Amino acid sequence: GNAIKMDPEFVNVMSVEELKQRTRAIVSVNDRIVALFYVKDEIYAMDHFCYHAGGPLALGDIEEVAGRTCVTCPWHRHQITLDTGESLYTAIDPKDLTKMRPGCTKGIKQRTHKAKISNGDVFVQLSDLSKPIESDQYFTDKYKSMRENTLKEPILQNRLSLANSVPIHSVRSFLKK
Repeated sequence: GNAIKMDPEFVNVMSVEELKQRTRAIVSVNDRIVALFYVKDEIYAMDHFCYHAGGPLALGDIEEVAGRTCVTCPWHRHQITLDTGESLYTAIDPKDLTKMRPGCTKGIKQRTHKAKISNGDVFVQLSDLSKPIESDQYFTDKYKSMRENTLKEPILQNRLSLANSVPIHSVRSFLKK
């Protein structure tokens, strides 16, 4: 059936050193495909497929948006906070188009998971899957082949090893250019 098994365990996914070198990775935790990010000495874990259209979040740029660290989906530029999985947007005042308010939240759309370091390894614990979140849709039977292809896609693995030099962009410095 489609019953999601609750596994409260932390699963050893990789060494801290490897994640530090690559800055991001795609791992499978109890059949769930999880993107890991190493940013500013913190490790973040979230569903790899973007809630919006299934884009590959592990390949996204890391950006600061209104003081929050986000991954920007490479497909449609949705900005998702690494710590909570909120989707952020920039509000524009229709009466004054120069007034932009970045960092407004659409709420939690992307499922995040717990990550911890123990004895030089990274461990991930899936969050409580009983409360639905939009990114869950990519873990139904409908997307089974997409998940299988992601795990055996060599381009993705190669691209991830190239992505280890992705800089942290600040939206502010980007707008000044």
